[in-house]
Amino acid sequence: MQAASPRSLLIGVWRFDKPRSIAAYKPGKRLDQARIRELFRHTGKIRVRFTRTHRTLSFQSVLDRCPYDVLETREATARARPRIEIVYALPHGTFRCTITFDSADTFFVGIPGRREYFRRVPPAKSS
Repeated sequence: MQAASPRSLLIGVWRFDKPRSIAAYKPGKRLDQARIRELFRHTGKIRVRFTRTHRTLSFQSVLDRCPYDVLETREATARARPRIEIVYALPHGTFRCTITFDSADTFFVGIPGRREYFRRVPPAKSS
């Protein structure tokens, strides 16, 4: 892991990592593996761009841009991964999430029962 701060690691374009997200989803009584795959069927096309001040999500024909605030960061240590906690406004309220970096090019957002993984899109493919 490079020695960059979590805030600077976040800057860039990220694509939803469907295989890792499906693997991290814990099946329950109501969702078996086939239903989980169906749930994630279109998610591979989700892209999120972070600048220093805004988060832009693009998925199919939806483009959602909003400012975000950094609430807390944790630098990498020998025992812990770098992480950043952010908050942004959505039409139905605010969304707060913690982003934990596996590497400089992958992160996950923890959601109860699962993790949603994202991988960095190389700059030449970001546009």
